[in-house]
Amino acid sequence: MTKRVLTEVPTVVDPSRFESKKARLDSTSSNSLPESRVLHIRGLPSDVNELEVSTLSIPFGSIANIILTRKNGQALIEMDTLESAESMFGYYTAICPPVLRGKYPLEVQFSKYSSLTNAMTNNAATSAVEEANKQFVTFQCENEDSPKTVLHIHIEKLHGSMEIGYLPFFM
Repeated sequence: MTKRVLTEVPTVVDPSRFESKKARLDSTSSNSLPESRVLHIRGLPSDVNELEVSTLSIPFGSIANIILTRKNGQALIEMDTLESAESMFGYYTAICPPVLRGKYPLEVQFSKYSSLTNAMTNNAATSAVEEANKQFVTFQCENEDSPKTVLHIHIEKLHGSMEIGYLPFFM
């Protein structure tokens, strides 16, 4: 019977091996993409429809176009203005990440496309855009005369594992 002896060999890891992978990961992040009127939504369920996706943009502005790929669980939403796209992106990335149907967390980033063009007309997409734009106009009219109140709360001595988040009040 032979006895095997394991000896420790010092492991040397060359950090330059990982730099190329890290650089590729950084280049695909949403912050490196130029800002555009088109937002890329990922993480959608396969049975989502255009109207559900378009409701994500109602508080931020009018929609110019929408393209939905159910198979990939992705959508592209083109807003009418760059400001409304920036507002939507900022809200969903920094303040309140979007959730669809209460259980599907979504990811929002700027698209590499500056505008969308449809080769074929899609009646569902057209009606979803029209409905979302009607709701945006209604939302603007309802909130025009309402008082603008800001509630600032400072919490001290938070006990337990209580989670504090941002609650949207746009509805």
